[in-house]
Formats: sequence, structure tokens, C-alpha cells
Amino acid sequence: MVESEHDDTFNFKLYKIHRKVLELAIRGGGLAASMELLCHEIEQVLKDQGGLCSILLLDGRHLKHCAAPSLPKAYCDAIDGVEIGDGTGSCGTALYRREQVIVSDIASDPLWKDFKDLAKKNGLRACWSNPIIASDGTALASFAIYYPKPLSPSPTHLYLIDAFSALALLVIDHYRMSEKQSLLSGELQKTNARLGAIIEVMPDVAMLLDEGGYYINVFGNTELLVSGQLK
Repeated sequence: MVESEHDDTFNFKLYKIHRKVLELAIRGGGLAASMELLCHEIEQVLKDQGGLCSILLLDGRHLKHCAAPSLPKAYCDAIDGVEIGDGTGSCGTALYRREQVIVSDIASDPLWKDFKDLAKKNGLRACWSNPIIASDGTALASFAIYYPKPLSPSPTHLYLIDAFSALALLVIDHYRMSEKQSLLSGELQKTNARLGAIIEVMPDVAMLLDEGGYYINVFGNTELLVSGQLK
């Protein structure tokens, strides 16, 4: 059984999961490894009911596998690259609608009509999915919990979905911002290199001429003019 969210022991367990995942992300463990750890830790909380977790990134309009440590590889491979839409299972629909999608019985839910055979073949009977959306409105990923039997979420389950979706957002956004900073840093280094090259080939003396081509002033190392080194 999943403990009540009002239970101090349960809350402390969730706190330790948050800390462990965030520490790995801060140490630069990598997005995939951080999400794998997140999924694994949640599955430990849900192990009595057989809950399995998945994180799918949104690449344009397509689902991209990120982490699903306990889902069958054949299933993960089959949905990798699927385009999101209204009726693309729980995750594809959640990202398309930008809202939570709860499917308690995959076999009978119309959102899964094109994927129910795939789910059944891999022992999946229920799937609850949350879209992960950044503060700037960018849809980043989906967080999902699967079950091997038809199941509706309890209030505690809904609490877990929201809590761990928020944690996944923190980690994904961390790596997203780090990647942007790396790109900006790389562009800045290229710009500085170009400016340095320009400065290296600039003349030591610059003459200012008017519109008619007549001399107005001179800037720079005028000693070169006096010594005759500049011709």
C-alpha cells in the first residue's frame, strides 16, 4: 500500500528521493541518469502495486525516450518517436492537451485504441500521465506511471504524480538552462576570437578623412609617421 501523504515517515521518504535526485543533477550526472534514478526511486515507493515509471521528452512534436528503467524495452522502442496528438495514448495526449490524462483501463479507453495491443502485449493495463511544462510555457516532457492491472488513482497517487512531475521539471529545466549557457558561452568565445583576430590585423595608425578625401586627423602610433616606418 502507498502510505498517506500525511504520514511523516512517507513525507521523509519523498524528501530523501528529492534530495538524492537533485544532488545527482547538481553534480552533473546527466539528464538520463537523473531521470532513471527518479523513476527507480518512485517505483520503490509503488512496488507493492507494481507501478512502473516513464519519462518521455518532447522533441518538436515527437516523443523521445528518456528514462523507463522497468518498462519492457520493446515497448519503449515502439513509442520512441511517436507524434503527439489527441488519442496518442496517455503521454501523447497529455502533451497535446497540456493537461493531466488518467487512463484507468487501457483496453477500453479510446485514447489507446491504436496502442492497446502494444500495451497488452507488454503487460500494461493502466497509465496516468502528466505533461511537464516550463515556466515559459514550453512543453518539455511527460511523466507517467503504468500499472499491470486496471487501476484508478487515489488522492495519494495524484499527490505523488504532481510532486514527482514538479521534481522532474526542476531537473529537466536545470539541464535545459545549462545547455543554453554552454551554447552562449561557446558563441561568446567565437565572437571574442573574431574580435581578437580583427584587432591583430588593424593598423597602428588610422587617418580620418573628410568627404572630399582630405586629411582631417590621425590616430594611433604617430611615431611611425615621424620615423618613416609607415608608408
